[in-house]
Amino acid sequence: MYQPEQAMLTKVIVAPAGTNASQDAYVFHFAGGGQVTGINTESGDKLFSDGVEQDTSALKVGDTVPTIDDVTLQGVALTDENSLSNGQTRQAVVQKPISEILTGVTFPHAGVYTYVVTEKSATTALTNGTYINASKAEYILRIRVKNTKIGGQSQSNNKELTIEGVTVEQTKDDDGNDGNDTTGKVNPTYP
Repeated sequence: MYQPEQAMLTKVIVAPAGTNASQDAYVFHFAGGGQVTGINTESGDKLFSDGVEQDTSALKVGDTVPTIDDVTLQGVALTDENSLSNGQTRQAVVQKPISEILTGVTFPHAGVYTYVVTEKSATTALTNGTYINASKAEYILRIRVKNTKIGGQSQSNNKELTIEGVTVEQTKDDDGNDGNDTTGKVNPTYP
């Protein structure tokens, strides 16, 4: 489990050497916000919001999972200082801490809130020499929210909700294939 300031939303830019990707925008979507509904299946009761299966230990039908707005990561010009090169292509990383993404998001009570994170689109304002692609990877982001005592008081009205940590699980690779990618988003041997 990571602290929200340690977990990062990341875009790996792989492009031909000399590419200026500073006009590129990569938009990420967080599915899972909305009202919780229930479905009874053969394997038991399941809860969903926005098509994403939710944790049944703290959430119930009628609860609302907070919506997380789409997040845009801005590209960069791939230079010797910010990217790796194999002579023909370059690889750079842009990222944003999950803690910044969760700024202003209010969780209604303690529990585990689940989101599916995908790259919605990749666009550029450049008209020539551009190289841009959107990843088809899919990740499950679980946010664990807990009650924290304020000032050591034990009364229930002296508690606040805090994010205890987040976990991230990759369910599809950059090509959209199912399975567990044990190599992670950044291949340390490339380029």
